[in-house]
Amino acid sequence: RILPILGLRVFPFTTETVTPSIQEFDSYLELEKFIRHSAEPIVIPGVTLFFGFPWIGNVGHTLFDGLYPAYAAIIPFPPRHLYPFRLLCAIDECQTCRDEDIFNRFAGLGIIKQYILNDMSNGSWFVFDEFVMGGGMMC
Repeated sequence: RILPILGLRVFPFTTETVTPSIQEFDSYLELEKFIRHSAEPIVIPGVTLFFGFPWIGNVGHTLFDGLYPAYAAIIPFPPRHLYPFRLLCAIDECQTCRDEDIFNRFAGLGIIKQYILNDMSNGSWFVFDEFVMGGGMMC
């Protein structure tokens, strides 16, 4: 069986795509065994909204080029945009930026920085209760 190659555009203002890795299982039983005994996933509860942009440190870009497209991605899934959610941020590290405070106030449940999650994921699996990803090319 051949699966199509998936490509997701997740960043606003760019045509770069992210290709998720695929792991196939012959049955639901094999999948269940893998999840329960091999993966031992860390569950991240609630709604998590992914976004990323390259202009960390510029408040105008943070609000209108980062958070606005991310929020527009969650609106089609009511009532999730009305309740606190978590942000998974694909941002660069910046010790002097105040953007993280804006992210925390915007989301309500805090932020997870993607580069930290990447470091934590060596040998670990994460399962999100609900994961919203969008805003690529602001569509």
